[in-house]
Amino acid sequence: MTTPDPISSADSPEPNQGTPSFGAQMAAALSNTSLGALTNEDIPAGQRVLAAIGGVRGILETVLPGFIFLGAFSTLTVAFSWSSQAALWPALIASLGIAVVFTVIRFVSKSPASQAFGGLIAVAFSAAIAMWTGNARDNYVWGFYTSGGYALAFLLSVLVRWPIVGIIAGFLMNDVSGWRRNRVRFRAAVWLSVLWAAMFALRVIVQLPMYLADNVVGLGITRLIMGWPLYALMLVLSWVVIRAVYPPRPRAGRSEVPEQVG
Repeated sequence: MTTPDPISSADSPEPNQGTPSFGAQMAAALSNTSLGALTNEDIPAGQRVLAAIGGVRGILETVLPGFIFLGAFSTLTVAFSWSSQAALWPALIASLGIAVVFTVIRFVSKSPASQAFGGLIAVAFSAAIAMWTGNARDNYVWGFYTSGGYALAFLLSVLVRWPIVGIIAGFLMNDVSGWRRNRVRFRAAVWLSVLWAAMFALRVIVQLPMYLADNVVGLGITRLIMGWPLYALMLVLSWVVIRAVYPPRPRAGRSEVPEQVG
């Protein structure tokens, strides 16, 4: 695959001082996102990585509903010899219940509830599909659509020469469109976006045969393994590459030497 060349190899001029630029405003809006947490240099690197994947609570909110569904379903079907249909409802109720508990805790503690609420909606939607079809494997079917959609979005963004990783990094670094005129940053954004597309596509490729074979336990285990651990790995990789192609931001009292592009 030939890497698309950016429009030109020159950097964009620095934004004017005074009124915050659109990029600065977007960077502020994105400061609470995963990549925003990674780029916060005031936090130690280890804490940044943990914050980027949602912290301990965020990890539990992401993992536990699926883990509880898998554990309940496996226990009822293997240890108690329940049929798949008989074990489906208790497993779904347990999974949905823990998602509700996490959301309530967020609201009661007055902490940001968007991640927990989004997780609750996803769990409820997946459960509704499985309840409607009466098949436990359909609790995972929505993940195929989301993974496939993300893979397609990242790939299309590369083909139209606006890779998603570059857009996000540009907003966070107050470099809304200048990164496209910097050959190194543009190519880094292209290949990172291709890797993100490959990760989402890999989820579908690996898990779809298990779905078609009605291997609910194998599908559940694979979904957990290829969930936040793989996401965290890609997030850290993206952060490392972005840090490599952007110079450190100047500290107070120090001036930044303009980048020379040949």
